[in-house]
Amino acid sequence: MPEEPWAFIAPSGNDCSRQIRDLEAWTFIALNSGDVNQLAGLYHWLDATTDSTDKLMTGLQAISGRHLVTIEVEMFEQDGAQRPIRLWLDQYEPDHPGKIIRTGFSLVMNSGCWWLHGR
Repeated sequence: MPEEPWAFIAPSGNDCSRQIRDLEAWTFIALNSGDVNQLAGLYHWLDATTDSTDKLMTGLQAISGRHLVTIEVEMFEQDGAQRPIRLWLDQYEPDHPGKIIRTGFSLVMNSGCWWLHGR
């Protein structure tokens, strides 16, 4: 995680996370803002159906409403190189102070950009 994640600006228009550390920082910013739209802007919607988008947004709304504890990128070694495969979020459960909820997103590279996907 960058020492100064607030130095990053969330992607819009043609901007995207070209490096995994950028996606990690932008996710941090989106979650700390509590704005589901910022988090949704980091999600890979390409294969979402009309029926699944409401469900996805409801899930992202719940995630964006929780206090973030940590973000962790899970790496996988393939052919001698480290490749990011999941982004894990540890957040406090709103109804149970002190209890942590862990949510994992798959990571997708599309058109040279990293995106959150699935859970």
